Amino acid sequence: MDDLGGPRRGNPNWVRGQIPPGAKPFQKGQSGNPRGGSHRGRLADLLFRQLNELVEGDPKQRTAAELVVRALIKEAIKGNVHAMEICLERVDGKMPVPVNVMTREEAAECLAEMLGVEPKDLLE
Repeated sequence: MDDLGGPRRGNPNWVRGQIPPGAKPFQKGQSGNPRGGSHRGRLADLLFRQLNELVEGDPKQRTAAELVVRALIKEAIKGNVHAMEICLERVDGKMPVPVNVMTREEAAECLAEMLGVEPKDLLE
């Protein structure tokens, strides 16, 4: 039990104000994540660099990003609905998803109909 009557927590061998050996594996000022960031950030950077490189053999000297966009637009023109959605979302933004909010009474009516009971019984 601690001073407040609760169960003792932590290592009983620790002394207040002293740091036991091995408790802090990193030097002061040294990060616990030396490579920094997440893999997602590094992958996004790699993708960004790759998309901005000029494509070898392209007579118009276009970047990979330009060719990807061109291919996406061609697919949309052919009728690929997913490609159309991607194009439109990039231009107009995603369509908001409507959310229906029920009052307490409307919810009780709906649930009562499913359960075969009176709505007033659910609101009590």
